[in-house]
Amino acid sequence: MTLLQEIFGSKSKIGLLAKVIDSEESFSVRELARLSGLPKSTVSLIADEWQKAGLLSGQTIGKARVLRINPRFPLYKAVSRIFAENQFGQQTV
Repeated sequence: MTLLQEIFGSKSKIGLLAKVIDSEESFSVRELARLSGLPKSTVSLIADEWQKAGLLSGQTIGKARVLRINPRFPLYKAVSRIFAENQFGQQTV
C-alpha cells in the first residue's frame, strides 16, 4: 500500500481526486465516472463523502449533480501540493 493509499483510502479515491484537485472546471458525477473509469455509484459515494468533508462543493443543475474542488477547504493547498509533487516525480509519496 502506498502512502497516498494510506492517507486517502484507496486507489479509486486517489485516481478520482487526481482528476479534480487542480481543475477549475465543474464535473457531473457521470463525467467523473467516465474520466476515472469508476462506476457511477462509486463516484457518487466518494463525492458524497468529500462534499460532507468540504473538499468538494456542488449544486444540482436539472437532474445532474455538478461538483468542483473547493479551494477554501482548509487542507486544499496541502493536498494539491502532494498531488503535484507525486505527478511530477519530485517526491515519492
